[in-house]
Amino acid sequence: MTWIEHPDLPGRKVEVADLSVPHYRAAGWQVVEAPAKPKKPSKDDERAPDEGASAAAEEAPSDASEAKTESEPPKSRRRTHSKED
Repeated sequence: MTWIEHPDLPGRKVEVADLSVPHYRAAGWQVVEAPAKPKKPSKDDERAPDEGASAAAEEAPSDASEAKTESEPPKSRRRTHSKED
């Protein structure tokens, strides 16, 4: 596998099969080094979730239908095909 990047898309690196590299190079892509692998977070980096954020998330409606008012009538849908008899 080979990593490539397009000059019009800086920072966007893509991994492609070695056999397809000539195709991408014809389209302007350039071969680049593989991006650095992200480090795994250590136990010191892991922190307890913020208590205030979890309380706010519990108060927010979890479903969009719960947020609607009941006085709002349902929207009618248009028929997109003809009815065959």
